[in-house]
Amino acid sequence: MKRTWIKNARIVNEGKIFHGSIVIENEVIAEVLAEETVPSQPCGEIIDAKGYYLMPGVIDDHVHFRDPGLTHKADILKAQRRRQVASPVLWTCPTPLRKLRPWKL
Repeated sequence: MKRTWIKNARIVNEGKIFHGSIVIENEVIAEVLAEETVPSQPCGEIIDAKGYYLMPGVIDDHVHFRDPGLTHKADILKAQRRRQVASPVLWTCPTPLRKLRPWKL
């Protein structure tokens, strides 16, 4: 059973921002701790997140990847890679372009 304690973070969750820690056990959040509270059991790994925000991943439900049709502007592979590196977005829901006219590609 691997336990990781991420402490001293600014946690963003359910519309609130607070100082605290989380414990991850076997890749699942097991505890969310406020301020200086210590975990209920020892942790094998401790990460100090002082100065960082800790937030859940989000789903972006309105993305235009420009694919198919307007790939001269961007395509799904380039846009998806940029999004994965630059944000906490875990999943996207591509939205079709309504004004796409196949005869003007």
